[in-house]
Amino acid sequence: IHWQGKSYPMCGVIDGDAVMNARPQGRGYTKFTPLKTHPWGTQGETTPAHEFHYARIDNLPADTTFAREITRGHGVDGAHDGIVAHNLMAGFCHMRNTTSNPWVSRFLGFVQKIKNSQN
Repeated sequence: IHWQGKSYPMCGVIDGDAVMNARPQGRGYTKFTPLKTHPWGTQGETTPAHEFHYARIDNLPADTTFAREITRGHGVDGAHDGIVAHNLMAGFCHMRNTTSNPWVSRFLGFVQKIKNSQN
């Protein structure tokens, strides 16, 4: 991670450099469509969300797998959000769990699926 002219190591799960900025890189309401690579999303369903982040991610490999196509907002790169690496999905969009967007139950189902596959 790069912050105030200094660099610090992180855990290395995501290939890329997190860069903290003085101004927000993404702020406000977003909309995204889950892609087929989304670990627990429903493909093709437009989902409202929100983002507020001072970070950006530089030097992502060209073959980075994303889980979401951004149709409003910024996300990770202006067009995508939700970097998928192993069993991790990391992104800037955050959501409320509602009857129209029950993401918590979908996420817990994903966790259960992973847990069962390891037994």
